[in-house]
Amino acid sequence: MALIPEPIATQDHVRYHRFGGALVLLVVAAVLVVLTTGAALAPAAATDAPIIEFTLSWVLILQLVIGSLLPILVGLVTKASWSGGVKGVLLAALSFATSIASSLLNSAETGTPYDIGQGILLGFATFVTAVAVHYGILKGSGISAAAQASGVHDGPKHAA
Repeated sequence: MALIPEPIATQDHVRYHRFGGALVLLVVAAVLVVLTTGAALAPAAATDAPIIEFTLSWVLILQLVIGSLLPILVGLVTKASWSGGVKGVLLAALSFATSIASSLLNSAETGTPYDIGQGILLGFATFVTAVAVHYGILKGSGISAAAQASGVHDGPKHAA
């Protein structure tokens, strides 16, 4: 007989922890997005008071939307039998590819030099957003399962 009882993990308890973890990931992604938008607190001159500048680039808004839709896309183009690791690697590759491409498009449009560091940081933020949306919203609502069921299917199993 143990003096300390084993904790009982109920289904509601597990859902709460999944939601809490996804919420933390979503907050981290939001902080990364805010930090990469150009918000600055710095004096304009040595004698001036600090000013605050807050700008939102269309690239960041586009990547937030793309990051929210990427888990559905991954569910549509992968088979149900594929491991979660393969799907995660595909999600990461798509996150980094879309963010590098969209930040490259932004630099070409604005005529500024391309900063690969910002593209990579944006890719990380997009991946975190996509994972948070998958676990926090799509998985619990059944949207991920529906996308997986309507996408690429495994072939028929042959009797051996």
